[in-house]
Amino acid sequence: MITISLYKAPRGVLDKLNRLIQTLRTAKKMFEQTASLLENYQLRNTILGLAQENRQYADELAAHIHIIGGDSEKMDPGAESGDDWAGKKKDWGKAGDERTAVNRCAMREQFTGQQYEEVLNEPNLHENLRKLILNQLQGVRYSLSQMRMLSTSLVSP
Repeated sequence: MITISLYKAPRGVLDKLNRLIQTLRTAKKMFEQTASLLENYQLRNTILGLAQENRQYADELAAHIHIIGGDSEKMDPGAESGDDWAGKKKDWGKAGDERTAVNRCAMREQFTGQQYEEVLNEPNLHENLRKLILNQLQGVRYSLSQMRMLSTSLVSP
């Protein structure tokens, strides 16, 4: 006889995962807005790459939420619990120069990394989901290091 055990995530885990998804979706929008205002083609494409990465991570997490019995669509699309960036969205694209734009993207990636760490601190997180989140966090940390290196190479006006 084959026994199948199904993991059903506790509500607290699902809430943290949904907040992380919303953080990633907001970051995607912010990166796209920032990139659209830049004239430097290479920098614009780099930031658009960050937007695509955040979209992919959010989609992967949403799929896993459905697998573990949750619904990733219940959270208000504009809500990001604990995210003070939401009120600053209007100013996001007003970077005065390329270095400012890169620094803002780096700050956003740093905030996203903090959201990942909050989810990883959850003791009831399924091991496969923990591995996925750790892999995504490594990607975010890599992007953050790239943004920091890029920032040091740009000249402020």
